[in-house]
Amino acid sequence: MHLTNYSLNKKNKDFKFIEENNNKEEEIGTTGSKRTFSHIMENLKKTGTDTKRIWGEIKNLTRMLLKSIQPFL
Repeated sequence: MHLTNYSLNKKNKDFKFIEENNNKEEEIGTTGSKRTFSHIMENLKKTGTDTKRIWGEIKNLTRMLLKSIQPFL
């Protein structure tokens, strides 16, 4: 069985749970052990990282993965 940091840390008395607050994404997943993908991309963009290139590479990797497993589906 695989336990993530979240699975282990959520039982710690000092762990801060992230709760949705009026569905504001900027308040969701910006702290703690879980972060939203959009928050990560926003942080990368702030550091000058080419997020369009990263997103393109993610899509290309996904396409290649799906092509490679297609014969077994």
